Amino acid sequence: MFLYRYLISSGFVLLLPYAGSAQQGPQLSLSTGVALSQATMQRFAATPRSFRPAHGLALAAGLRLSYPVSPRWALEAFQAVTDLQPGVRYRIPNSSSSSGVGIGALLQTGLAVRRLTLWQISPRLSLDAALMAAYAWLARPYQNNYLSSWGAQQPQPTFSHPVAEWRNQQRHRTAVVVGSEARVRYALDATHSLLLSLGYCQGLRTLVESRTQQLAYLNANGQVQQGGFVLRNRGSYATVQLGYGWQLGHPANRATTHTPRYGRMPASSATPEPEAPPVYFEPAEE
Repeated sequence: MFLYRYLISSGFVLLLPYAGSAQQGPQLSLSTGVALSQATMQRFAATPRSFRPAHGLALAAGLRLSYPVSPRWALEAFQAVTDLQPGVRYRIPNSSSSSGVGIGALLQTGLAVRRLTLWQISPRLSLDAALMAAYAWLARPYQNNYLSSWGAQQPQPTFSHPVAEWRNQQRHRTAVVVGSEARVRYALDATHSLLLSLGYCQGLRTLVESRTQQLAYLNANGQVQQGGFVLRNRGSYATVQLGYGWQLGHPANRATTHTPRYGRMPASSATPEPEAPPVYFEPAEE
């Protein structure tokens, strides 16, 4: 909804739109962007932090239907798809290598509670935030007992290339995902807006687990060391998305864009009541 401030200057009326009003009805939004996969690693046998999760960058998209329940709050139903591409990285000064443990597409269906107009930045620009929960599942089963390796062609590890072998297994195909989102909304007009959102979602149980079968690397003194790790992917990710939203139906109390003519007062909508006819009194005879 747009509110208008009337500024009268030099005999004409200037209309200034305000876009920060509360949502008036159901809104539909479509967004797409990039997702950064998040994984956790547990290290064994004094394995150094040179071995770490690799956060793969992939695509994400979502469709949302929002319905206001009060001037400040709205309930949302959403469907999202996120491509997860986590992996393992070995990083030392002046050298880095990685290997992917791609999970693939993660589908999500969920609900969110959104706080509308958390901060009115400008007449057209506002910030809102949401908390969400979703049921997520892998679009296709992961290949169990899939073997990944580093340095399979070399007999001994080097400073920049360890010798490692790990086995990937699917622990679960479904999980519950919870998260939050901050969104900047730029109103184009009363029904259309551009959206820029930043979100994070955390899975509550492991989908794919990668466990080392062999790990050999060189320490700072050039001696061969043995270690191990377990990489766990819970379907967690961070996203940055650009979207487009539009309000369904006609917003209430939409202001007119017509301006009264110069020197003419706007016609009143109320019909004036007719004047009562005069009443004459005859003098009474004594």
